[in-house]
Amino acid sequence: MVLCKLGTVGSVLILFGINLINYIDRYTVAAVVADIQNSTTSGFDDDISDASAALLQTLFIVTYMVASPIFGYFGDRISRTLLLMIGILIWSAATFASSFAPNFILLCFFRSLVGIGEASYATISPTLIADLYDEKTRTTVLAYYYVAIPVGSALGFILGGQFASAFGSWRWAFRITPAFGVILALAQYLFIAEPQRGASDGLVVHNEHHSIRAVFQDWKKIVKIHSFTWSTIGFTAVTFAAGGLAFWAPTFVWKITSSSGDPWSKDKSSFVFGAITCATGLMGTIAGAMLTRRLRVTRGDAEAIVCAVGLLVSVPLVTAALFLVDTSLDAMWVLLFFGECMLFLNWAPVAAILLSVSPPQLRSSAEGFQNLVSHMFGDAFSPLLIGAISDVISDKYNYDNMSGTPLKYSLQMCSVCILIGAVTFWWSARTLQADREAVVLALPSATGYAPLITDRDIPEVDPASKQANYGTAEGQSPLNASTSSLDPVARAYHYQSDVQTTRRSINREDDDNDESTDAAPLLNGKR
Repeated sequence: MVLCKLGTVGSVLILFGINLINYIDRYTVAAVVADIQNSTTSGFDDDISDASAALLQTLFIVTYMVASPIFGYFGDRISRTLLLMIGILIWSAATFASSFAPNFILLCFFRSLVGIGEASYATISPTLIADLYDEKTRTTVLAYYYVAIPVGSALGFILGGQFASAFGSWRWAFRITPAFGVILALAQYLFIAEPQRGASDGLVVHNEHHSIRAVFQDWKKIVKIHSFTWSTIGFTAVTFAAGGLAFWAPTFVWKITSSSGDPWSKDKSSFVFGAITCATGLMGTIAGAMLTRRLRVTRGDAEAIVCAVGLLVSVPLVTAALFLVDTSLDAMWVLLFFGECMLFLNWAPVAAILLSVSPPQLRSSAEGFQNLVSHMFGDAFSPLLIGAISDVISDKYNYDNMSGTPLKYSLQMCSVCILIGAVTFWWSARTLQADREAVVLALPSATGYAPLITDRDIPEVDPASKQANYGTAEGQSPLNASTSSLDPVARAYHYQSDVQTTRRSINREDDDNDESTDAAPLLNGKR
């Protein structure tokens, strides 16, 4: 850890608070979308269709995904706490302005600006946590950090609906978070002591490339990491499903029950869905981290396996929940509860995969790239696509759009994408172990990129000494002998430690003899 214990914990608590406000703000719109669609309650000139209403989420995600790589580029090069402050202040101002929008076009414009601010936080904050905690504790800390996602999402549904109902206008839903956002933006800038990049790995690294071309060079290095690429595809599928369900589920339940003999109010639908999201998010996120940590004892691909199995179990549960809503609303809620719980298993493991297979000086760029891809092909257009399919079904089969039946069928896109995510995470497990070990062995030095260290780089030592130090016969790599029973990352760190010990020994000999040795290029990070 870079900071003292209190400073480290305090820093994560501030980041948790910002993440909580982030997701409260993101999902308040889902709680009041029905009011915005209705010209009587919205104050706009005309009613808003399902496809048009989905633009509120789609435009937000589009700007979010476009801004993410930009913040990722600067996040690897300049002060991250400064970038966070700027981004959060933009997001808070845009959210507050949304509550005064006189028409639907301006409302969409302000919601798109919110995406710019939120991109700064989502891209940069995980890298701060990665530099505060080493890999042994990082997944657990990330699990607590990502608990803010379901809790914030649930509070967005609940508070958005309750504030709109209490004050008689949907506009009050957008006045909940801005003040808190400003306070937390200043708090993180003033009180978080920004760690050096790579500090938790015992390094001080810098990304010295400053050009537009450097962005694509960074991405080229990142996408060559197979486990990162496949897990990003899997996470994109999850984002598609989660975004579509989060945006449309409360409205779907309200429409279905309104056409039956036991109608639910919009506030009640939002409240119940929010409560389920909160409970399943807490359970799923923490359970995902615990399962990963336990499985890592025997498997180097634990993160990917937990994600794959969770999504595979989620598919039939979510599918059945959507079809049973006409038969038994209680059964639908129970199935959706367990389906979401399985879906939320992946939050901490996905972040752990990215941070463990990405070089420290490229982690913000990796976060930006994953945000770009996962939102571009995920929740940037999943609400819009689901809404558009609902409109097509309604027109073609003469369904009443307010009945909810068209949405029931269009929401099955979520189940399809969850299944795709399970397959791709399973595929990423094939290379995760090797990718993690390769990154650790090729950790960069403070002056640039050091080549992969092999036995050829270590000066010859007495065979007996080598046998004593490594427990291996002459010429046998330590990675294949005494450490072979260890976790791959532990083996990598073990070997790296041995190399550092050899380096220090060589330095002492250089000081004594005042002459260079054949190992000097190794000490400079070069051959």
